[in-house]
Amino acid sequence: MDLDHESTARREAWRRRVFVLAGVAAVAFVGLLGQLWYLQVLEGGKLQEMSERNRIRVRPVAAPRGILFDRNGLALVDNRPAFTLSLIPREIDDRDTVMARLSVLLKIPMRELEEALERVPPDSFRPVRVRRGLTLEEVTKVEERKLELPGVVVEVEMSGKSATTR
Repeated sequence: MDLDHESTARREAWRRRVFVLAGVAAVAFVGLLGQLWYLQVLEGGKLQEMSERNRIRVRPVAAPRGILFDRNGLALVDNRPAFTLSLIPREIDDRDTVMARLSVLLKIPMRELEEALERVPPDSFRPVRVRRGLTLEEVTKVEERKLELPGVVVEVEMSGKSATTR
């Protein structure tokens, strides 16, 4: 009788453990389903937009030309970096705010910025050139405020300059 009672107690303890483990597994499964629903239904639009912005951008990059020498070995043309201010319309969140900040920062008329953006569709990933030949000071100003200016990029292009002769 003692053995029978002990065996029943062990079985009951085992059942309780299995029941608790099944309950924990069920709660975890419901939690995972809840998280999946949250990501798909509530955050789906936002995450899709982030995914769209995270595309690979194919940008044509011109091959830099080498230094041109004359027959005596003197440089005729040398390459120098030229900085170009460009806008990527798809990455600009609040167009009016970004344009106003950029206009004040670099003293570019708003109309010039608007005309540049009107040349391409608003969802374009292609950079639109606004101004060429930025000074290092202007490049620094833009780069310092990069987080406040989404969609504004400074591109480096090589420009051929005549070398000074003796």
